[in-house]
Parts: sequence; C-alpha cells; structure tokens
Amino acid sequence: MLIPCFASHTFREELQAELDIPLIYPADETQAALMNAVYGPGGIKAGHVSEQCRDEVLQAAAHLVEKGASVLILGCTERPLVLPHAESFLIATRHVSLIDPTDILAKRCVKLIEEAKPRPTAPAARP
Repeated sequence: MLIPCFASHTFREELQAELDIPLIYPADETQAALMNAVYGPGGIKAGHVSEQCRDEVLQAAAHLVEKGASVLILGCTERPLVLPHAESFLIATRHVSLIDPTDILAKRCVKLIEEAKPRPTAPAARP
C-alpha cells in the first residue's frame, strides 16, 4: 500500500499497526517532485495537466514501484487528473493498480445517501 500524502506521515505507526501489508512512502526528493506536480507554477492546481505534470507523477510512481509497490493510491484529489484509476497500468516494467480515492469516496457517499433515504411503507391494510 502506498500513502504519499504528507498528512498521513503523522499516523505512519498507527496505520502500519492496523495492516498486514507494508506501507511504502516516497523518498523526500520524490515527495518534493510530487508536490511540485500539484502545487508548482506549472502544476495541476495552477490549471495545468500537461505532460510535465504527468511525467513528474509517473517518475514518482516508478520510484515507488521500484520500492515494491503494486497498488498506488493517487492521494491528493489532483493526481487522478493526470493518471487514471486503473486495475492494471504499466509503470516502469510492472503493471500496478492505480486507485482514485476521490472516486471511491464519491461512490461511498452516494451509497450512504441511498441507504439513508426513507423507505416507502405500504399503506395500512383496511379491515
């Protein structure tokens, strides 16, 4: 499992204690490149989804795949704008799964709303 978000670093030990699989984190320079792809002047938040942003994200993904990652969670809502959610995506020489957490969250919210809707009741039977 990969969790590239800085915020998750606060909970590394707690997360790992709950999982049977290793968490893989990017090296500092890789994290900096990911942040540049999102927040830099030519980054996704600046309205760019160019090859440069995609290449920076792909390079970071390749780094993580080299460290053993087989599933990449595209943390930060912007990363799926340059890489798609995919069951099998070729990065470097391996096929990995790319997970768009925003898509999963949206589907879960819809399901919760659907489950919370009042259920129509049958009219009472008349004697």
